[in-house]
Amino acid sequence: MLGFIFLTISLWAWYVILRRHIGSMVSHPLVLLALTVPLNFGSLGILSSLFMILHFSIANSFLFAVAFILLLALTSYRKKDSAIFATKKPYNRYILVMWAVTFLLLLQLMLNTLVEAPDGSLITPTPVSTADSSYHLHQVLRFQQAKYWDFTEADFSGEFIRYPYIINFISGVLMKFDMPLPLAYHLPLLLAAAAALFLFLELLKELDMKRSLLLPVFLIAFFASGLGYINYPDSKGFTPLYRAYSVYPMENIAYAGLIPGLLPSQRTFSLGLGLALASIILVCIGLKKQKKEPFIFAGLAYGFLPLSHTHSFLALSLFMGGGSSISFVPKRQRSKNISHPLYNAWIALGRSANTGAHI
Repeated sequence: MLGFIFLTISLWAWYVILRRHIGSMVSHPLVLLALTVPLNFGSLGILSSLFMILHFSIANSFLFAVAFILLLALTSYRKKDSAIFATKKPYNRYILVMWAVTFLLLLQLMLNTLVEAPDGSLITPTPVSTADSSYHLHQVLRFQQAKYWDFTEADFSGEFIRYPYIINFISGVLMKFDMPLPLAYHLPLLLAAAAALFLFLELLKELDMKRSLLLPVFLIAFFASGLGYINYPDSKGFTPLYRAYSVYPMENIAYAGLIPGLLPSQRTFSLGLGLALASIILVCIGLKKQKKEPFIFAGLAYGFLPLSHTHSFLALSLFMGGGSSISFVPKRQRSKNISHPLYNAWIALGRSANTGAHI
């Protein structure tokens, strides 16, 4: 499948770029792999959009974007990078187990947001995980069927809206290159969610969180809002009891946890979360190593967010904006608390945001 080949080439290219510029600064090649996914998707979407503005077709714009990223990788490649996954120490097994168990649960939920029936029809068998799936499928199919993109998204009511589209663009283009719809729909989502989960755990490790706190913090972050998700399995496979625990659509109240309520069906959130976490982690690396390269990639990740996930962009902007405002205060007038590493990370995020926004 050409779509899978092109996607693999772009992922490899981004890995080479990151390994060349920040490979010696990260703790393990797995961290580079996790950073590669959101940065690759973001760059493919942004570069393709630039070519589409110039009225190239959707398929050609994607190919030009892949070629551009590959060219950057080839110029960054060094002979000693041939052992590209070489490492002398294993990654933290405790974190890997947490990631693997959680991703397996997430995988089951994600794959049930869209299933192809034996007769060829598409169904969403899990009532809980169908939120917005039909809308995202609609956008994916528009990318797949259209030759040119007009940057307007037809809503179901006939109105036109602007919606972050990068992850759905990736799925639509993969279908253009003959990837089956279920695989093209799920593959970018699974890669983005897997990377986001790993980057969250890596961020906790990067902040030197005690091992005894890793599991509680991770569970609170991804499984908070109630225990309704434990009612998914039943004799029929799934049950919608989760809604009664944390989602009240008539009152417009929703306290959905990340795992059961957001990552399976909110495709843009999966990519946005990964980009936001990548930006923060890269800033932490830059602060520790006192190097500028991680800040550049952090700025890129931030710059990819507006067309990836609006909420992550706004949240990170508020965080970065506060850090930027602190940087204007003379050092001699700052309290001792502002010298805390998290405040320094805040300031650096604000500065790198400007880089990414302009790039």
